[in-house]
Amino acid sequence: MNMKASEWLASRGHGRQHGHRLLPGILVLSCAVSLLACKAEDNVLEPDPIALTENMDVVDNGTPGPDAGGDANPILDSDAHCDLSGVWLGRMVTYSLALSLQQTANNWYFYEFSQEGETLTVTDHMDCGVEVTGTVDVTLSAETTVALSEHNRQLGRQAIVQQVDNYCELDMGRFWSVRGANEEAYVSSQVGTKRNDTKSVLDLSTSTPLPDEDNLDGHEDWDQDDNAGIAWSVSGIVMGTRHSVQRDWTEYYTAPGYQIEAGGDWNQQPFRVRAEFDNEENILAAMPDNGLLKSPSRPDYDAEHYLELKRIALDRDADEASPFVDGEVLGRCQAIRQALPR
Repeated sequence: MNMKASEWLASRGHGRQHGHRLLPGILVLSCAVSLLACKAEDNVLEPDPIALTENMDVVDNGTPGPDAGGDANPILDSDAHCDLSGVWLGRMVTYSLALSLQQTANNWYFYEFSQEGETLTVTDHMDCGVEVTGTVDVTLSAETTVALSEHNRQLGRQAIVQQVDNYCELDMGRFWSVRGANEEAYVSSQVGTKRNDTKSVLDLSTSTPLPDEDNLDGHEDWDQDDNAGIAWSVSGIVMGTRHSVQRDWTEYYTAPGYQIEAGGDWNQQPFRVRAEFDNEENILAAMPDNGLLKSPSRPDYDAEHYLELKRIALDRDADEASPFVDGEVLGRCQAIRQALPR
């Protein structure tokens, strides 16, 4: 599937120490990670999904829960293990406060997982960029979207998946990302921080500060627009473009109200898990040089950020996976956004 930059923009209407979220200043710009699925072991019958949902209601995130007026649900046979292998699409939703008003960020991902026992491993991954709505709208150019897809690959990232009663519990640990700067210089073992390190943003900003407006050393022009860092196009109460560098971590986990039903048909019914992260951003330039374009925002600590996941196929060679696996980046990312709309 080929798509020109102009078509991409037109199609998008362009014109727990779990803690904090990725927010680029007055904009919320989230970026992140991961995915999931359940099946029975070989030679063991799959549970009947109709029988499993009897006497159950549906909670807001699409996960069946106990019906207050019915009998207790029977516990699934222990052989009905949670297997999250396959090709998945993800949409991370995060919230921030800018000018005292809430903003919503949507970040899209492609994932492929393999699972051995209770260990889930990312075997393929692509970041399809972010859009923000609220006091301002924030979008990415086609060039920036392609650039993001080439960085912060989460290959080898792991999670623990365990079946508890009728649910699959997931815990995917921390993963660090950098945007608009040299990944090896700012998130690597060379600076004492591996991708899964549990250090805080404050620790890193103190020991290995990102480039800033006064010292651009270490920045990279990922979108090749002759400006430092990466570009974010802003419209709404303020209009313009800001160029920045960012560093953040993400984590994903199941929690009450964000559960994964064991044996669920995740191809038809996406589910949601909790998302947490913290970030830092340095604004390198703003056009026009407007104070609002450079103003900070902060996470909405009372909001519940989440990752929505949908399995497309068990194998990347399946016909259903082709729009998301084959072709150019912009076409693949557009297919992912359409499959998991905001």
